[in-house]
Amino acid sequence: MAKQSSKESAEFKQMRDLVLKQLLSGQSLTGEGGVFAPLLKQFLDSALDAEMSSHLEEESRDKKAPKNKRNGKRSKTVKTIPGEIEVTTPQDRNSSFEPSIIPKRETVLADNMAQKFFPFIQKG
Repeated sequence: MAKQSSKESAEFKQMRDLVLKQLLSGQSLTGEGGVFAPLLKQFLDSALDAEMSSHLEEESRDKKAPKNKRNGKRSKTVKTIPGEIEVTTPQDRNSSFEPSIIPKRETVLADNMAQKFFPFIQKG
């Protein structure tokens, strides 16, 4: 567990350094080649994994429900303000997981979600 946290911390520091470097050089954070899309991808992937963990934990409390566990991941392209990004959505064996962050069969990050994530982009 500690190894994963230190790995995530190292990745965060690496991304932070890259963002600062782009800002100082006058490059865009959004759009093609921007740093924001990979940060958003990392956030969405982590949020979807956490949502799956919560889902499986809830189902495990219900003794009448059949056992359920993770069953791989599926990639899909999602349209966002910074551009298209590919996210990996976890799957479960019972196909009962319905993510709320990016629902099944949705390919556009909802406007209300985008407004929560990107208010600082408009401020410059």
